[in-house]
Amino acid sequence: ASVVKMTELVGQVCRLQKTSPSSSVALGRLLVGTTLVSSQMKHGHAIAFQFHCSGPVKGLYAQATYEGEIRGYISGREAPMSHRDGKFSLSPVVGEGKMTVLTSTPGLHPPRQSQVEIFNGEIAEDIAHYINQSMQIPCLLSVGVKIGSEGKVTAAGGVLIEMMPGHTDETLTYIEGQQKQAQSISNLVEKDVSHDELFKNHLGDLQLKAIDQQPIVYKCSCTKERAQRSVGMLGEKELEEIMAEGKALDIDCEMCGEAYKVTIEDVNLIYKEITKNSTH
Repeated sequence: ASVVKMTELVGQVCRLQKTSPSSSVALGRLLVGTTLVSSQMKHGHAIAFQFHCSGPVKGLYAQATYEGEIRGYISGREAPMSHRDGKFSLSPVVGEGKMTVLTSTPGLHPPRQSQVEIFNGEIAEDIAHYINQSMQIPCLLSVGVKIGSEGKVTAAGGVLIEMMPGHTDETLTYIEGQQKQAQSISNLVEKDVSHDELFKNHLGDLQLKAIDQQPIVYKCSCTKERAQRSVGMLGEKELEEIMAEGKALDIDCEMCGEAYKVTIEDVNLIYKEITKNSTH
Protein backbone atom coordinates (compact mmCIF):
# COMPACT_ATOMS: atom_id res chain seq x y z
CA ALA A 1 0.00 0.00 0.00
CA SER A 2 1.15 3.54 -0.81
CA VAL A 3 -0.25 6.92 0.19
CA VAL A 4 0.61 10.44 -0.99
CA LYS A 5 -0.29 14.02 -0.11
CA MET A 6 0.38 16.35 -3.08
CA THR A 7 -1.74 19.45 -2.53
CA GLU A 8 1.04 22.01 -2.95
CA LEU A 9 2.59 20.30 -5.98
CA VAL A 10 -0.71 19.80 -7.83
CA GLY A 11 -1.73 23.37 -7.01
CA GLN A 12 1.57 24.66 -8.38
CA VAL A 13 1.19 22.75 -11.65
CA CYS A 14 -2.41 23.88 -12.11
CA ARG A 15 -1.47 27.53 -11.52
CA LEU A 16 1.38 27.17 -13.99
CA GLN A 17 -0.84 25.67 -16.68
CA LYS A 18 -3.75 28.04 -15.90
CA THR A 19 -6.34 25.28 -15.70
CA SER A 20 -10.07 25.60 -15.05
CA PRO A 21 -11.49 23.75 -12.01
CA SER A 22 -12.49 20.68 -14.08
CA SER A 23 -9.12 20.60 -15.85
CA SER A 24 -7.38 20.98 -12.47
CA VAL A 25 -9.23 17.94 -11.11
CA ALA A 26 -8.39 15.89 -14.22
CA LEU A 27 -4.70 16.80 -14.20
CA GLY A 28 -4.48 16.46 -10.41
CA ARG A 29 -6.03 13.00 -10.39
CA LEU A 30 -3.63 11.83 -13.07
CA LEU A 31 -0.57 13.26 -11.29
CA VAL A 32 -1.60 11.62 -8.00
CA GLY A 33 -2.55 8.31 -9.60
CA THR A 34 0.65 8.08 -11.64
CA THR A 35 2.77 8.87 -8.58
CA LEU A 36 1.05 6.12 -6.59
CA VAL A 37 1.57 3.51 -9.34
CA SER A 38 5.24 4.46 -9.69
CA SER A 39 5.72 3.96 -5.95
CA GLN A 40 4.94 0.25 -6.39
CA MET A 41 7.75 -0.15 -8.94
CA LYS A 42 11.50 -0.67 -8.49
CA HIS A 43 14.39 1.78 -8.24
CA GLY A 44 15.18 3.40 -11.59
CA HIS A 45 11.81 2.50 -13.11
CA ALA A 46 9.21 4.96 -14.40
CA ILE A 47 5.66 4.83 -15.70
CA ALA A 48 3.60 7.23 -17.81
CA PHE A 49 -0.11 7.42 -18.58
CA GLN A 50 -1.33 9.30 -21.65
CA PHE A 51 -5.01 9.92 -22.42
CA HIS A 52 -6.19 10.73 -25.94
CA CYS A 53 -9.73 12.01 -25.30
CA SER A 54 -12.75 12.96 -27.39
CA GLY A 55 -13.99 15.47 -24.77
CA PRO A 56 -12.88 19.05 -23.94
CA VAL A 57 -9.95 17.72 -21.88
CA LYS A 58 -8.47 16.60 -25.25
CA GLY A 59 -5.32 15.02 -23.86
CA LEU A 60 -3.58 14.26 -20.57
CA TYR A 61 -0.09 13.04 -19.76
CA ALA A 62 1.83 12.27 -16.58
CA GLN A 63 5.09 10.45 -15.91
CA ALA A 64 6.52 9.48 -12.52
CA THR A 65 9.60 7.64 -11.33
CA TYR A 66 9.95 5.37 -8.32
CA GLU A 67 12.20 8.05 -6.83
CA GLY A 68 9.27 10.50 -6.68
CA GLU A 69 9.94 12.71 -9.72
CA ILE A 70 6.72 13.66 -11.53
CA ARG A 71 5.73 15.78 -14.53
CA GLY A 72 2.58 16.20 -16.60
CA TYR A 73 0.32 18.41 -18.69
CA ILE A 74 -3.24 18.76 -19.97
CA SER A 75 -4.17 19.92 -23.47
CA GLY A 76 -7.69 21.16 -22.75
CA ARG A 77 -6.99 23.62 -19.96
CA GLU A 78 -10.42 25.25 -19.94
CA ALA A 79 -12.71 22.23 -19.64
CA PRO A 80 -16.18 23.27 -18.38
CA MET A 81 -17.83 22.11 -15.17
CA SER A 82 -19.37 18.69 -15.61
CA HIS A 83 -22.04 16.84 -13.64
CA ARG A 84 -23.63 13.43 -13.92
CA ASP A 85 -26.58 12.32 -11.78
CA GLY A 86 -26.30 15.54 -9.81
CA LYS A 87 -22.64 15.00 -8.89
CA PHE A 88 -19.37 16.33 -10.29
CA SER A 89 -18.00 13.90 -12.87
CA LEU A 90 -14.99 14.01 -15.18
CA SER A 91 -16.40 11.41 -17.54
CA PRO A 92 -18.33 13.85 -19.80
CA VAL A 93 -15.34 16.17 -20.27
CA VAL A 94 -12.88 13.31 -20.82
CA GLY A 95 -15.13 11.33 -23.14
CA GLU A 96 -14.04 8.25 -25.05
CA GLY A 97 -10.62 7.42 -26.41
CA LYS A 98 -7.42 5.53 -25.67
CA MET A 99 -5.10 5.35 -22.68
CA THR A 100 -1.48 4.58 -23.50
CA VAL A 101 0.80 3.24 -20.77
CA LEU A 102 4.59 3.54 -21.08
CA THR A 103 6.89 1.74 -18.66
CA SER A 104 10.59 2.59 -18.60
CA THR A 105 13.22 0.18 -17.29
CA PRO A 106 16.93 1.03 -16.84
CA GLY A 107 18.88 -0.06 -19.92
CA LEU A 108 15.73 -0.75 -21.94
CA HIS A 109 14.97 1.54 -24.90
CA PRO A 110 12.39 2.41 -26.05
CA PRO A 111 9.90 2.06 -23.17
CA ARG A 112 7.39 -0.79 -23.25
CA GLN A 113 4.04 0.44 -24.50
CA SER A 114 0.49 -0.83 -24.15
CA GLN A 115 -2.82 0.75 -25.08
CA VAL A 116 -6.35 0.22 -23.78
CA GLU A 117 -9.74 1.87 -24.18
CA ILE A 118 -10.57 4.58 -21.64
CA PHE A 119 -12.70 2.79 -19.03
CA ASN A 120 -14.99 5.59 -17.82
CA GLY A 121 -13.01 8.83 -17.91
CA GLU A 122 -12.80 9.34 -14.14
CA ILE A 123 -8.97 8.92 -14.36
CA ALA A 124 -8.42 7.01 -11.09
CA GLU A 125 -10.88 4.30 -12.14
CA ASP A 126 -9.22 4.11 -15.56
CA ILE A 127 -5.83 3.50 -13.94
CA ALA A 128 -7.28 0.96 -11.48
CA HIS A 129 -9.03 -0.86 -14.33
CA TYR A 130 -5.69 -1.09 -16.17
CA ILE A 131 -3.92 -2.51 -13.10
CA ASN A 132 -6.69 -5.03 -12.49
CA GLN A 133 -7.17 -6.15 -16.09
CA SER A 134 -3.83 -5.70 -17.86
CA MET A 135 -1.44 -6.29 -14.96
CA GLN A 136 -3.70 -8.86 -13.31
CA ILE A 137 -3.23 -7.30 -9.87
CA PRO A 138 -6.31 -6.86 -7.65
CA CYS A 139 -6.13 -3.29 -6.41
CA LEU A 140 -7.96 -0.34 -4.91
CA LEU A 141 -7.03 3.16 -6.01
CA SER A 142 -8.61 6.12 -4.23
CA VAL A 143 -7.64 9.58 -5.49
CA GLY A 144 -9.04 12.92 -4.35
CA VAL A 145 -8.56 16.44 -5.70
CA LYS A 146 -10.59 19.24 -4.10
CA ILE A 147 -11.09 22.72 -5.53
CA GLY A 148 -11.92 25.68 -3.29
CA SER A 149 -14.32 28.53 -3.90
CA GLU A 150 -11.66 30.57 -5.71
CA GLY A 151 -10.85 27.74 -8.11
CA LYS A 152 -7.62 26.80 -6.34
CA VAL A 153 -6.55 23.28 -5.36
CA THR A 154 -7.15 22.87 -1.63
CA ALA A 155 -6.43 19.14 -1.40
CA ALA A 156 -4.78 16.46 -3.54
CA GLY A 157 -3.81 12.99 -2.41
CA GLY A 158 -4.54 9.32 -2.71
CA VAL A 159 -3.95 5.75 -1.65
CA LEU A 160 -3.16 2.65 -3.68
CA ILE A 161 -3.62 -0.86 -2.26
CA GLU A 162 -2.40 -3.85 -4.28
CA MET A 163 -3.04 -7.43 -3.23
CA MET A 164 0.12 -9.54 -3.33
CA PRO A 165 0.18 -13.24 -4.32
CA GLY A 166 -0.92 -15.42 -1.42
CA HIS A 167 -3.43 -12.98 0.04
CA THR A 168 -6.43 -14.54 1.74
CA ASP A 169 -10.09 -14.01 0.95
CA GLU A 170 -10.55 -12.83 4.53
CA THR A 171 -8.03 -10.01 4.06
CA LEU A 172 -9.65 -8.98 0.79
CA THR A 173 -13.12 -9.00 2.33
CA TYR A 174 -11.88 -6.94 5.30
CA ILE A 175 -10.34 -4.28 3.04
CA GLU A 176 -13.46 -4.12 0.86
CA GLY A 177 -15.57 -3.65 3.98
CA GLN A 178 -13.26 -0.90 5.20
CA GLN A 179 -13.85 1.08 2.00
CA LYS A 180 -17.59 1.26 2.73
CA GLN A 181 -16.92 3.28 5.87
CA ALA A 182 -13.83 5.16 4.69
CA GLN A 183 -13.99 8.96 4.74
CA SER A 184 -13.39 11.10 1.65
CA ILE A 185 -9.64 11.17 1.07
CA SER A 186 -9.74 14.75 -0.22
CA ASN A 187 -11.46 15.91 2.99
CA LEU A 188 -8.82 14.16 5.10
CA VAL A 189 -5.95 15.59 3.06
CA GLU A 190 -7.49 19.06 3.34
CA LYS A 191 -7.45 18.62 7.13
CA ASP A 192 -3.75 17.69 6.81
CA VAL A 193 -4.09 14.38 8.66
CA SER A 194 -0.96 12.21 8.86
CA HIS A 195 0.01 9.54 6.34
CA ASP A 196 -0.67 6.92 9.01
CA GLU A 197 -4.22 8.21 9.42
CA LEU A 198 -4.77 8.02 5.67
CA PHE A 199 -3.60 4.39 5.70
CA LYS A 200 -5.89 3.62 8.64
CA ASN A 201 -8.84 5.18 6.81
CA HIS A 202 -8.54 2.50 4.09
CA LEU A 203 -6.83 -0.38 5.89
CA GLY A 204 -8.43 -0.18 9.31
CA ASP A 205 -6.59 -2.09 12.01
CA LEU A 206 -4.36 -4.13 9.69
CA GLN A 207 -0.78 -4.12 10.97
CA LEU A 208 1.53 -2.09 8.75
CA LYS A 209 5.28 -2.09 8.23
CA ALA A 210 6.92 0.98 6.69
CA ILE A 211 9.17 0.15 3.72
CA ASP A 212 10.12 3.48 2.20
CA GLN A 213 9.26 7.18 2.38
CA GLN A 214 10.43 9.95 0.11
CA PRO A 215 9.45 13.44 -1.09
CA ILE A 216 7.64 14.02 -4.37
CA VAL A 217 9.08 16.69 -6.65
CA TYR A 218 7.96 18.14 -9.95
CA LYS A 219 10.85 17.72 -12.39
CA CYS A 220 10.73 18.41 -16.11
CA SER A 221 13.25 17.03 -18.61
CA CYS A 222 13.06 19.97 -21.04
CA THR A 223 16.28 21.55 -22.38
CA LYS A 224 17.18 24.19 -24.97
CA GLU A 225 18.36 21.40 -27.26
CA ARG A 226 14.89 19.82 -27.14
CA ALA A 227 13.32 23.20 -27.85
CA GLN A 228 15.57 23.54 -30.89
CA ARG A 229 14.62 20.06 -32.08
CA SER A 230 10.97 21.04 -31.87
CA VAL A 231 11.71 24.01 -34.13
CA GLY A 232 13.41 21.62 -36.56
CA MET A 233 10.16 19.70 -36.88
CA LEU A 234 8.45 22.71 -38.51
CA GLY A 235 9.86 21.90 -41.96
CA GLU A 236 11.89 23.81 -44.53
CA LYS A 237 9.13 26.19 -45.71
CA GLU A 238 8.20 27.34 -42.20
CA LEU A 239 11.87 27.82 -41.27
CA GLU A 240 12.45 29.91 -44.41
CA GLU A 241 9.54 32.16 -43.39
CA ILE A 242 10.99 32.56 -39.88
CA MET A 243 14.43 33.46 -41.30
CA ALA A 244 12.82 35.99 -43.68
CA GLU A 245 11.18 37.73 -40.70
CA GLY A 246 14.50 37.69 -38.82
CA LYS A 247 12.88 37.36 -35.38
CA ALA A 248 13.91 35.06 -32.55
CA LEU A 249 11.45 32.44 -31.32
CA ASP A 250 10.23 32.00 -27.74
CA ILE A 251 9.50 28.35 -26.97
CA ASP A 252 7.62 27.61 -23.74
CA CYS A 253 7.62 24.13 -22.23
CA GLU A 254 3.99 23.05 -21.76
CA MET A 255 4.89 20.97 -18.70
CA CYS A 256 6.91 23.40 -16.57
CA GLY A 257 6.57 26.80 -18.27
CA GLU A 258 10.32 27.19 -18.80
CA ALA A 259 10.96 29.64 -21.66
CA TYR A 260 13.71 29.08 -24.23
CA LYS A 261 14.81 31.67 -26.77
CA VAL A 262 15.81 30.25 -30.15
CA THR A 263 17.77 32.97 -31.92
CA ILE A 264 17.70 33.57 -35.66
CA GLU A 265 21.28 32.23 -35.74
CA ASP A 266 19.99 29.02 -34.14
CA VAL A 267 17.24 28.80 -36.76
CA ASN A 268 19.82 29.23 -39.56
CA LEU A 269 21.89 26.36 -38.18
CA ILE A 270 18.79 24.17 -37.80
CA TYR A 271 17.77 24.97 -41.38
CA LYS A 272 21.22 24.12 -42.74
CA GLU A 273 21.20 20.80 -40.87
CA ILE A 274 17.76 19.89 -42.22
CA THR A 275 18.56 20.79 -45.84
CA LYS A 276 21.90 19.00 -45.55
CA ASN A 277 20.21 15.80 -44.40
CA SER A 278 17.48 16.06 -47.04
CA THR A 279 20.06 16.12 -49.87
CA HIS A 280 21.75 12.92 -48.79
